[in-house]
Amino acid sequence: MKTNMFIAAKDIESHSASYQCRSHFKNFSGSSVAITTLLAFILVAPLMERCGRKIAHISVVVPNILCCMIFYFADNITTLILARLIFGIPSGGTIVLNAIIIAEFSNPRIRGVLLNAKSSFVVLGVGYAHLLGLFFDWRTLALLGLILPVLSLLITITWPESPAWLARHGHYEHCEKNFNWLRGVDPSAQKELHALMQAEMERQTVKISESVPKSFPQKTKKFFMRFTHQDFLKPTWIMAHAFIIMEACGRHVFPTYAIKIVTAFAGSQSPLHYVVGLDLVIFATTVLACVVIWAALGVLTNIASIGFHYGYPTLLFRDLRAKDSPIPLTLEEESWITSSIAITTLLSFVLVAPLMERYGRKIAHISLVISNAMACVIFYFANNFTTLMLGRLIFGIPNGGSIVLTAIIIAEFTSPKLRGILLNGKTCSIVFGASYVHFLGLFFNWRTLALFGLLLPVLSLYITITWPESPAWLARRGHYERCEKNFNWLRGEYPSAQKELDALIKAEMDRRTVKISDPVSKSFAQKTKNFFMKFTRRDFLKPTWIMAHAFVIMETCGRHIFPTYAIKIVTAFAGGQSPLHYVVGLDLVIFATSVLACVVVHMFQRRTLLFSTGTMCSVLLLAICLYLFLKSKQIIPSSNVWIPLTLYMLYFFFLNLGTSPLVLTILGEIYPLKHRSMGVMMSGIFFSFALMVALKVTPLLIESIEVHGTFTIFAAFMMGSLLYLYFNLPETKDKTLQEIEEYFTSGKNGTQLAHNSERRLTVDNEI
Repeated sequence: MKTNMFIAAKDIESHSASYQCRSHFKNFSGSSVAITTLLAFILVAPLMERCGRKIAHISVVVPNILCCMIFYFADNITTLILARLIFGIPSGGTIVLNAIIIAEFSNPRIRGVLLNAKSSFVVLGVGYAHLLGLFFDWRTLALLGLILPVLSLLITITWPESPAWLARHGHYEHCEKNFNWLRGVDPSAQKELHALMQAEMERQTVKISESVPKSFPQKTKKFFMRFTHQDFLKPTWIMAHAFIIMEACGRHVFPTYAIKIVTAFAGSQSPLHYVVGLDLVIFATTVLACVVIWAALGVLTNIASIGFHYGYPTLLFRDLRAKDSPIPLTLEEESWITSSIAITTLLSFVLVAPLMERYGRKIAHISLVISNAMACVIFYFANNFTTLMLGRLIFGIPNGGSIVLTAIIIAEFTSPKLRGILLNGKTCSIVFGASYVHFLGLFFNWRTLALFGLLLPVLSLYITITWPESPAWLARRGHYERCEKNFNWLRGEYPSAQKELDALIKAEMDRRTVKISDPVSKSFAQKTKNFFMKFTRRDFLKPTWIMAHAFVIMETCGRHIFPTYAIKIVTAFAGGQSPLHYVVGLDLVIFATSVLACVVVHMFQRRTLLFSTGTMCSVLLLAICLYLFLKSKQIIPSSNVWIPLTLYMLYFFFLNLGTSPLVLTILGEIYPLKHRSMGVMMSGIFFSFALMVALKVTPLLIESIEVHGTFTIFAAFMMGSLLYLYFNLPETKDKTLQEIEEYFTSGKNGTQLAHNSERRLTVDNEI
């Protein structure tokens, strides 16, 4: 909404409007928001104290909706300024209220992440308006702006009230119920709940013990005496200077006057395109600011580089199909370039397991990052089909190895509470990498894009060099002192973390004791027999079959197919209407939902999220197929581009909310430590086969049975694999790796285990 006024002013100036927009109008309309922002700051504090956080938040969301409606129906300057004045209410109120809601509703471990995420979503809103501004006028933008506050209102209605506010008002039973709903019943959360209730009970006792009620002059004096206290004045002056920094750095100035600022740099060369590009960079950096684990940041940057390479072929083929192409390609050659990565992806799955077991997670990750950088260099200097194939084959090494290694690094380096969020962050990074190359493709050719692609692996390499080694790997090697030191560096010395460390070291000591106590040295034949006996063990076979079906879902849902063949797929929807612009728009939606998934995965059980979003994806994909089929038979008009694009946006919304990211989350959690290397290698074989088939046959299927026929086949495979997982996948959310290992070594039936896990969760919640 900050940027909508300036787009409106631009449109009014450039068209014969019913009213004139002058410079002083733009200046006043941009700054008028501060008047009601100040009013909101004054009013929101007593409102949230008297009526609660939920009512207060609804009261700042509703003006946002009203603001969009006034913009849409505006027919004079006064109405536009009125809309900005109304926007000032949520602008000021949410600064205060959102910080308090996040602090009171969330776990201290993820509070910093969520508070930083506020910046990410401000930038997302700005980028959303700027991107839509490429296609729509200011009135339509105001209508599209309604989507966000309406969605916020629907979510807010489902909230419980703040436990802290309830405790402050003496509603301790209601406080406990809401706290358990928000935070669960684990010991650390219950300790925080008891501390909260005890502190509020003591305040209530002190308040009741005051026998003499204070007069109005005494209350007034006490109020003004507050302004002489150092513990009030010092934080106030700190915040005053912090707000000066915030405004002087352009946090609100840039989105409001973005086109004018960028025009000074770029002249008249499509300034709004450059603005959208800057939005993407700013959004990515704010998302990175939310990542609190340095090791995970190195992993996610490398994954973003892999996303870059998945999105690269769609622009490579766009340029090489041109008449003056330096490397003309046939359809068969294009399919081989895209699918050839599966060959070295399989090879990397086989090699990365012994590499990370022998030399550790850090050395293995560095080797993958260097391969990613080499692929970019080869693409830049490519001058024939063979060199392009070589670049893709080298990219296959980090493609396969990173899927395995990053899931294990995140699982071994991070807390079970954050593991789901960070494993979902891999999807965000892949989508960011694909969006990065698609957006740059609006301005640069394929060679220059390869040079830009070097930035991501170089950054990842720099971060990886600073890592400690994995505590789990050190424990397996018997380096318990280093294991403890690195574990404390990564996870801190909290009681829950120390309990997990003790369990890890004890489990590895027990394994080494059993190994040492074996008096007979095994022959090669015995070792070979033991190796093949692994394939008969339930705790190895069950996770492997689960991962095989998970990878079928990953490929048939379009995770790698869409970025690779994006222009070809979107052309089926939009015809020749700037397909790359639509691709960038879809990238923004996919990125936003993948960021949202990082939060949602922490709130819901893995199974609930996987099967609910998977079902919606199947239904939406079949709906897209039906529309495209009817369109191809000319039963319905082909002019309604917005129908299939909206369905596709909804499809990617649900896909990246749960179905796609959870596949890699499962890989990082499901294998017992003793089978992890071999299990990952077997998973790699299934993944490589699924990837090669999907990338190889997709262009051929599109040519023969078009997009709707191709997607129908993919939907059938996806539904079949979802059905298998429903009966065999256990719940892994908030379980330690040792607990998950016990699931598969206990001998329970997979279905019984899954349902027992859900039943235990229901009983715990009822208690």
